[in-house]
Amino acid sequence: MTKTVSAKAVSEDDVQKIIALAKDAHVQELSLHEGSMHVRVVLTREAEASRNAPQGFAEVNNLMEVVAPLAAQFLPHHPCHPNSGVRVGQSVRRGDLIGFLLSGPLLTPLVSPCNGVISQLLAEPNMRVGYGTALVSIAKKI
Repeated sequence: MTKTVSAKAVSEDDVQKIIALAKDAHVQELSLHEGSMHVRVVLTREAEASRNAPQGFAEVNNLMEVVAPLAAQFLPHHPCHPNSGVRVGQSVRRGDLIGFLLSGPLLTPLVSPCNGVISQLLAEPNMRVGYGTALVSIAKKI
């Protein structure tokens, strides 16, 4: 089987390599169209969670510390739902929302990088934090 893409032949082996790479990248669906060129990529839930994972975290003694990827105000809850935040002892899964950073009009979500239990809120609610400040500690579930 050979498919022509931009005047270059793609062998069946090349197609199999592309499929393997797509699976490794957690691509669930890939659609291509030619007329006016459309590309559609659908990621698996796991890929969405990792894509939305916080930019920074540190692992120390089976604890994951989520750190601020920017200087902002730490909110353990959404500003419109002050009673909805995470609490110490709460179970979380990788990709679950665990707080927000507020910088001007920008509200940046923070998500859990792993399955576990919230062991400590390291930053006070509404506290101004700097880049790299530890915000939440999560005890990893093994």
